[in-house]
Amino acid sequence: MPSLTATKGRRLTVAIFGRVNAGKSSLMNLLTGRQQSIVSPVPGTTTDSVEKVMELLDIGPALFIDTPGIADDTELGSLRRQSTEQSISRADVALLLFSGQEMGEEVKLARRLAAADTPIIPIVSRADTYEDGGGSLASLVRERLSQAGITAWPSIPVSSREDREQSSPGRDAIFAALKTIGDEVMQRSRLPLTRGLCETGDTVLLVMPQDREAPVGRLILPQVETIRELLDKDVTVIAATAEGLSRSLAALKEPPKLIITDSQVFGLVRPQVPAGTMLTSFSILFAAQKGDLAYFLQSARQVLLAEGGLPPGAKIVIAEACAHVPVNEDIGRVKIPRLLEKKFGHDFTVEFVNGRDFPESLADCHLVIHCGACMFNRKLVMSRVALAKNGPRPVPMTNYGIAIAALTGILDDVAFPADE
Repeated sequence: MPSLTATKGRRLTVAIFGRVNAGKSSLMNLLTGRQQSIVSPVPGTTTDSVEKVMELLDIGPALFIDTPGIADDTELGSLRRQSTEQSISRADVALLLFSGQEMGEEVKLARRLAAADTPIIPIVSRADTYEDGGGSLASLVRERLSQAGITAWPSIPVSSREDREQSSPGRDAIFAALKTIGDEVMQRSRLPLTRGLCETGDTVLLVMPQDREAPVGRLILPQVETIRELLDKDVTVIAATAEGLSRSLAALKEPPKLIITDSQVFGLVRPQVPAGTMLTSFSILFAAQKGDLAYFLQSARQVLLAEGGLPPGAKIVIAEACAHVPVNEDIGRVKIPRLLEKKFGHDFTVEFVNGRDFPESLADCHLVIHCGACMFNRKLVMSRVALAKNGPRPVPMTNYGIAIAALTGILDDVAFPADE
């Protein structure tokens, strides 16, 4: 089933926000059709974000996040706020619950979501408890958001008595809104990986090392997604290891249009690239799909190629989306730091972060090097780019593949996907 096999980075991410005990968990259960979140009259029942994946008709795979409540004054409130902050950076669409006429905290959160360019669908919670079915509160929500300069979807009243086992007006209206908004969101976030690099009838050769970092019995996600896109484009796909590259090239009547390699073997592959064949890497393709390619390239040239680009005592943050046990030749923890030492010596420090952990501030940082982020959605990666670019001091940020190409001296020989 697509909802179970699609990665989180390829799902429409819908986060549910609202006050403590505003009905977020009830809404989560209504939308997903099951008792996914604990529902209780006790405020603060949800202490961490609860996630559920499902397939939405005419929308595709989606990830729903039930977030801890805002305006939480309990002892765990600060931790809940941190969890909510992470969800803001990930949300493609926000369902923002309103449960009464006091809505200062909701409007404040709506401003945060609007600043993050997150579409907002206001939800009037427990609409059946109002004599007019929540209509007057829906009008007030629209007025308050408009006064705050916030554009949002028309408010949707949802009854606390709607049956998740059957069709319900509130749920149907939310799904209709998600269909309209989601189509536009996913078009922006699912940019073709190989846009402008190949077309129907071309031959593309993939170089995929099967070393200790390669999972046993399967391919890694960037390879799988790239192969699938190439097959959809009716491109002839040939796969080889780095050691078998010369043999694969010799078997072809004509050179391939494009070679896509694992970034860590750029040094082995680049000398074998035939004249007229373009070279890129899986990591670079994902940098262009998930992040800000122009800023990544600018940062690499500013720091990694320029004289004095990395000052003495510099701090570098290396971010890995996946949480895995590092191996001896780990690309992020071993190979990239080794390349940095070769170019700049040892006078710098590295902070490693993985998963959704990321510094709240980059004020003391001089460079961020991010993985391809195949497990993240574009929204989350771009929130990190914004943190780097928009602080008191813009912090250069680049990507594994671009950094390796720069540090090995072949950045100008690498091909990049076409502009959006």
